[in-house]
Parts: sequence; structure tokens; C-alpha cells
Amino acid sequence: MAVGLYIHIPFCARKCAYCSFYSLPGGRQQRADYLRALGRHIALWGQRCSGETVDSIYFGGGTPSLLANDIPAVLDAVRRHFNVAAGCEISMECNPATIAPHQYNALRKAGVDRLSFGVQSTCDAQLVQLGRLHTVQQAKDSLLDARAAGFSDLSVDFMLGLPGQQVQAADDMAAFLHETRPTHISAYMLKLEPGTPLYAQKDALDLPDEDAVADLYLAAVQAFSQLGYDQYEISNFARPGRRCVHNMKYWQLEDYIGIGPAAHSLYRGRRCYYPSDLSAFLGGGLELLQHEGRSDLEEYCMLRLRLTDGLDVSAASRQLRSGRLPPDPDIDLAAVTGRAAPLAAAGLVLVQGSRVSLTPAGFLLSNAITAKLLFG
Repeated sequence: MAVGLYIHIPFCARKCAYCSFYSLPGGRQQRADYLRALGRHIALWGQRCSGETVDSIYFGGGTPSLLANDIPAVLDAVRRHFNVAAGCEISMECNPATIAPHQYNALRKAGVDRLSFGVQSTCDAQLVQLGRLHTVQQAKDSLLDARAAGFSDLSVDFMLGLPGQQVQAADDMAAFLHETRPTHISAYMLKLEPGTPLYAQKDALDLPDEDAVADLYLAAVQAFSQLGYDQYEISNFARPGRRCVHNMKYWQLEDYIGIGPAAHSLYRGRRCYYPSDLSAFLGGGLELLQHEGRSDLEEYCMLRLRLTDGLDVSAASRQLRSGRLPPDPDIDLAAVTGRAAPLAAAGLVLVQGSRVSLTPAGFLLSNAITAKLLFG
């Protein structure tokens, strides 16, 4: 089976107020040093994974669009060291404030065929509070410019539960989508992480309560559906045939390789990651990797239940019998569909034969429902 390749670009023009991901400003020399180190690590992974075919490449961050002019050279390095499949999905995250219209053509020529824009909000005041550098109009212009340049696969990120956000925000998002016509949406609930500026301000923020966030989430799911976007994961929606190939690898426990500080990999059933340390990455090799062990049955089930396709109990049992997953004495797969029955009556899950999946209302309680299904 083909593997996915995640390439982390750890630089940001300015860190957003909610962000806890590893990123830093990075001057010109530091970025040049990083690109050289990135090429070296791509070669090292290519040697380790000799003969592997790559069918998805994802540039994440950080802000990959800061290095948009360098992405073609990075892709050249990938093609030298990996067998890149014909039709490989090549995605790049973009900040509308850090990419110019003239850069789109070069990206397309290099093979990038999917752009993901961090829109986050359709309210300029909220964008300022989040520390974003773009306006709503800039986000619209970026999507329209990308489409004019020939990109047909475009994704937008929205955040739910922002300070001052009400259920009517679903209508504003729908209007934005109607005007810009992306093929994919990611809509994530705001989570305040310790150490971020928003977390320090949390007591003074006008945050919607849990019920208001739930109402907004369900309104957004409905609005997206009416525009032709099918929900396929808790926070992800796509037009038919436009699911993100790369992200599906994460949720289906397929092999992927992550390169860059803080990047994680799952390769041949084993997990590993680079430390969140740019200096170490610049000077080191694959000996930097920290190893975490194998994926297990609980993780397999939890990730399947994030998807609207749900958990197929029969398929999970086959994974156990084949030895692809280690057994877990605390999980009785045979009991899952029975435990799902009262949840189905409450409208929280669907049961179709041996398959159990969460409804949008169930996704709001996903952690509790997953625990109930797996452990009783």
C-alpha cells in the first residue's frame, strides 16, 4: 500500500493567539538552512523506505505559503528519493496574507494540486482577536485567485466557538462558501491550550457556552450539507470525491512519514516523531526520531469512530486475527453493537449490520460515546 508524506514547514510570520503547534518566525538564513536540512532528511527517509510509492504529499505548518517559492525544489527532492505515484495528491496549507497571485502558477507547474486556506472566521474583528494577518476579503480574494489560476481542489478551515460567535455564524460561513466555492471544509472547535495568549485571556473572553457551540456545530453541518458538502469526519466535509486523501491515512491508520521538527510518522505499524527542536533537526539525522511503539485496537476503533463511515466490528476483528493489531483484553468487540442500541435510539449513533457510526449529534459527545461502545 502506498504511503503518505507530511512535510512540516515550521515558520510563521506571526504566531496566532490560539496556536500551540511548533512554529517560529525564522529569518532568511534560518529558512535556507532548514531547506537544506529538509532535503537531507528526505534523502535519508528515501533510503530507509526504498521502493515505497507515495500517493499523497502534504505541506503543513507553521505557514508553508511563506516558502511557496521553495516548494517546487522540495518536490524535486521528493521525486528524486521516492516513487511518486501518478495522480499523487499534493496539498499545501496557505495563509491568505502570505501568498501572492503570481505564485499559484509555479505551484501548479510543480505538481501542487490542492490548497488549504486558513480562513478561520468570516468576521474581521474575530480574525484580529485570533492574531490572523488577513481580512475576510483577502481570504475570498485568495480562493478566487487560486481558482482563476487553475486550482480546482480548494479547502477552507473554519473555527467554531470563537469569542462572541453565535449560531448565525453558520449562515455567514455558508455565504462565504457560496461565493468562493471550495471543494472541502474543515471546521474545528476552538480549544484553548495552556501557554497560548487566548488561554491567558480566557476569563475575560466572551466565549459561547457548550450549548451554544453545539447549536453552532449542528447548524454548520446542516448549512454545509445544503450546499453539497458531505460530512465524512467529525470536523471535515467535502464535495463528492474530494475527501482529503492524506488525512484519511491518519484516520485509517495507513502508513505516513512525517519530516520536520515535531512531525509524526506511522510506518509499518510503528510510530515515531521528531523532537520539537529546529536546531536539532538542522544538525541531525534519523537518530533524532523518538519511538512510540505500535498502534493498538483502542486507537484503531477511536479513529474509525471519528469517520462517518464508522467502525466495522467485523473488519476490526479481522485485523486482530491477522495480527495487524495487538489484542486488548479490556475491549470486547462482540459487545459493541449491543452497547450501541440505546445510543441509536437516542439519535447519537447509527447501526448498520456490524457497522456503528456516530451522527452529528453523537460527534458532539464523541469521547463519551467511544468509551461507552468500547468499554461499556
